[in-house]
Amino acid sequence: MEFELTAKQKILFDKIEQTDDNFLILGKPGVGKSVLTNALRELGKKEYTIAAPTGLAAINVDGKTLHSLFKIPIIENGIIPDTMIMPDKRELMRLSSVSALIIDEISMVRADTLDYIDRVLKLFRNNTLPFGGIQVIMIGDFCQLPPVVFGLAKKELAAAGYASEFAFDSFVFNEMDMKIYELTEVLRQKDDLYFMEILNAARFGTLNEAMVRDLNALVGNARAKAITLTATNKQADEINTNEMRRLPSKIVTYHARVDGDWPESMFPLPGFIPLRAGAQVMVRKNGADRDNEKESTDEFYKLVNGTLGIIEETEQDIVKLIDLPKVYRQSFNRSRKAVNDEGKHRMEVYATFNQMPLTPAWAISMHKSQGQSFTDVNIDPSKTFAAGQLYVALSRARSMFGMTLLNHVNANKFTVNKNVMAFYESL
Repeated sequence: MEFELTAKQKILFDKIEQTDDNFLILGKPGVGKSVLTNALRELGKKEYTIAAPTGLAAINVDGKTLHSLFKIPIIENGIIPDTMIMPDKRELMRLSSVSALIIDEISMVRADTLDYIDRVLKLFRNNTLPFGGIQVIMIGDFCQLPPVVFGLAKKELAAAGYASEFAFDSFVFNEMDMKIYELTEVLRQKDDLYFMEILNAARFGTLNEAMVRDLNALVGNARAKAITLTATNKQADEINTNEMRRLPSKIVTYHARVDGDWPESMFPLPGFIPLRAGAQVMVRKNGADRDNEKESTDEFYKLVNGTLGIIEETEQDIVKLIDLPKVYRQSFNRSRKAVNDEGKHRMEVYATFNQMPLTPAWAISMHKSQGQSFTDVNIDPSKTFAAGQLYVALSRARSMFGMTLLNHVNANKFTVNKNVMAFYESL
């Protein structure tokens, strides 16, 4: 796979590869953080283990969840105390190959969770250095989605001495000699300079009256063939269910075929996907990556992860989209690096998941949209509840010309956590 890295990405790639330093790589949406991660995994000489705080975030970078990798206990409402019993070393054998750890979407990793990972690695590696002495690369944007913290957890964090719930206020973070860099060259909205200016202001909650007015000029009826971003999963599910019910065509349900060690919680797509002619869907895998060659044509490059289309016809293993190439069932792989007889690395597949790479997509939640980009998008800001949430939604659009707001906004909708603001000001 070829990667076109910017000058800053190439500098960071070389620094990470050539040193054992720990890095925090920041950057707003669209600056190529995932490109750097993928380049390290595919081209790097080190054995990078990539993990993320949620299943969706892990899938986006073809990694593992932090919970599965480090056996993090699930605590419904509360923090992980430093007296928590550590997992048995036999449960952590997959950590034996971890020498460089990339944590993506670091903004969503809670401080006590990061400290727990630190304790697990110190125990497993019998090393008192931070994270047991391995190289750690944290990647993300603290102005985006924050960690999940409920009332009791917030009290327990304060009682345990944490200044905030964010990873930069974990105890281990402040023990490390962290090299901090920020990617700044926007690749997603590079053709809409005024929109870039608005997003920069939205990131830190500094929109002026003119910017708010120009955003509200985009309020209107939902545009056809565009995805709607909602504040909650419930809103998105209601839209998708109602839209699907309106269609008169027959439902065809596609069942996943799983081979190997792939837990349901980590499925890249639902195990059962009901589809019907007329449904608006999102392509969830690049067409060029398909694993059958029934029709070899450059047309399949038109299908990429995030492409929206309308179903024309459903068949057993094929879905025809209007004015787009056919969609076939495709396989997703879980793979790891292995060394061949010549001492060279190769990718070893140890589990496969085969499914129709389409999901109903009249609407998705803003949280699920993180990491995506859309040419045409409707945004419903009415029920946003988290700092950075509306900023994340706006930054999914490639330009203002492709965006419609379904409700008016005001400057108060663009909130920034005070701890996040203080952290960035300290850099």
